[in-house]
Amino acid sequence: MLTTKLPSHIKGYQETLDSFEQSMKDLQLEVLDLYLIHAPWPWSNIGQDCTQGNIESFKAMIDLYKQGRIRSIGVSNFSVKDLKAIMDATGFAPHVNQIRFYVGDTQDEIVSFCKANNILVEAYSPLATGRILNHPELLQMAEQKGVTIAQLCIKYCLQKNTLPLPKTTKKERMIENASLDFTLSEEEMKKLDHIK
Repeated sequence: MLTTKLPSHIKGYQETLDSFEQSMKDLQLEVLDLYLIHAPWPWSNIGQDCTQGNIESFKAMIDLYKQGRIRSIGVSNFSVKDLKAIMDATGFAPHVNQIRFYVGDTQDEIVSFCKANNILVEAYSPLATGRILNHPELLQMAEQKGVTIAQLCIKYCLQKNTLPLPKTTKKERMIENASLDFTLSEEEMKKLDHIK
């Protein structure tokens, strides 16, 4: 599945259409699997209120979706307030909200809202950009289960009904991270829920 994003600083209807066309030209594609608004604000000005620009961008994405140019549309890093704003204005729920989600940082309010509105949560950084890989409690649980910490954390995300997006550049690690033929018990999930 090929995903690309509307850069965080681009807001507005025509601006979104123009950026999408450039992305399609760069990717040499006719149809895109998933297109996301990268963030509710420019990364250079986190917290800036861009509600109207996001609404206009999402309207453009809805039109591209209805034209069959994009198979799924969504957002990234959107809070409940940000999601409600675009949904109220367009009457259309994003298919996806890609958010930071891992053991110790599960953003429960956003996840609950997404689940209630049939929005898939894509869990980026399910390994906390590597910071979690030396956590002593996770190491102990992983050893008991005969898996790696990465496998444990990815499985946790899956059992939380999110779609984990682990990052690696090594083929062996990709294969290992996809080998998840084990289940975390309810008790193990509760332990993981309480790790900070």
